[in-house]
Amino acid sequence: MDTAPPRPAPPRNHPERQAGLPLAFVILTLFALLGIPFWTGHRTRMAQEQIDAQITPTRIALDLLEANEARQVSALSSYLLTGSPDYAEAFALAHADVIKMIDRLAVLAPGVNPQTEALVDRLRAREARWARAPLALTAGEITHGEYLQRVALQEALRAETAATLEQLHNAINGEAALRATRVAAIVRSEERVTLVLVLLALAAVVSVARLGYRLGVTMEQLELRTERETAARETAQAAVSARDEVLSIVAHDLRNPLHTITLTAGLLKEVQVDRAELERHTQVIERSAAAMHHLIRDLLDVARIDAGRFSVEVGRFDLAHLVKEACALFAPLAEVTRQRVVCQVPDAPVYVNGDPERLLQVLQNLVSNAIRYTPEGESVTVRVERRTDDVLISVHDKGPGISEADLPHLFDRFWQAQHARRGGAGLGLAISKGILEAHGGNIWVESELGRGSTFFFTVPLAGGG
Repeated sequence: MDTAPPRPAPPRNHPERQAGLPLAFVILTLFALLGIPFWTGHRTRMAQEQIDAQITPTRIALDLLEANEARQVSALSSYLLTGSPDYAEAFALAHADVIKMIDRLAVLAPGVNPQTEALVDRLRAREARWARAPLALTAGEITHGEYLQRVALQEALRAETAATLEQLHNAINGEAALRATRVAAIVRSEERVTLVLVLLALAAVVSVARLGYRLGVTMEQLELRTERETAARETAQAAVSARDEVLSIVAHDLRNPLHTITLTAGLLKEVQVDRAELERHTQVIERSAAAMHHLIRDLLDVARIDAGRFSVEVGRFDLAHLVKEACALFAPLAEVTRQRVVCQVPDAPVYVNGDPERLLQVLQNLVSNAIRYTPEGESVTVRVERRTDDVLISVHDKGPGISEADLPHLFDRFWQAQHARRGGAGLGLAISKGILEAHGGNIWVESELGRGSTFFFTVPLAGGG
């Protein structure tokens, strides 16, 4: 009897091996998921620490160099005005600090960007050329007249120094941005690896899905942090741009009177003049110094307002009388251009609690602006209206008016200087707003193009007044 050949035995399953592979995969994935955040954080910290260790000291040295540059220029200007040995000594000390900072930059900057070595050498050479004449002047080796003959060359050298400093800033900031980009690339690379691991873990076991969810939340937080850091960098860059523009405006407004004082003082030292001519030149110096003092006072007021430290000296006084004084003060100025200042003030006293000097400053700003924009032969009207709880003061002009697009920005500091370019740093209305808010009052404007403008402000009435 024939027998059938034996069938081959079916392959044996090894469930322990089949289960071991996913389990090993899960364990490896878990280890990877646990280790990658620490590894990523370590690499990011190392890269950030390298930026902080190299770039931050270099930026500080650059800032100190610029501050010392400003010190030596200020000391030199004061010495030119007064001839005081104290200012000569201050100039020498500031110049020594400038040289120290250049030496420090020569050590730090090449470690950040090798291209800066040539810029530092160029800065050192230009500083030495510029300082040659001031050092000779303060040492008594040349006269003021001889120095004034070199003013144009000195200003050109200062401009070259400023340009070199700007190039140094750009080189350092460029390297900082490049390194920040590298750090971001590291973070993005590790985020992609982490995401792959999360997806693999989700495909292997349900338990890894929970870990993937937590990792996703962490990634969102990292992205949000990156967005916040990007926004912070953009804000910082905008602040730097605003600072540079403000410094440019202030430097321009200070340079003109300072230049006038320097030239007039040099002329008086070199040329013999009679008493009448001397008095005329002295008045020029006083007017220039007053203009500088006014701008510096406005800058300090704006700084106090921004910092929340602005205060007024409050006392009870007659606001109606103060407005009459302001109108009388500007009447002669208006008559020069055949204008009139019409003052509509109640006969009875209007008592308020406030700082009369600061409120007079507000009135002077508004009335002078109204006179400036009012055509010849027209009038400026100042009106005082007593209300239930406060006093409403209005200043109306018949000027060209203000567009709707400009109205929301009218009380922003420096806005006039940045956009109108019609004289002044654009601080008067911003300061007026701060003064009135310190009194518990308010200020606003109503205007239409071609129909003039009316500025209103309120001051709370004094109790029983």
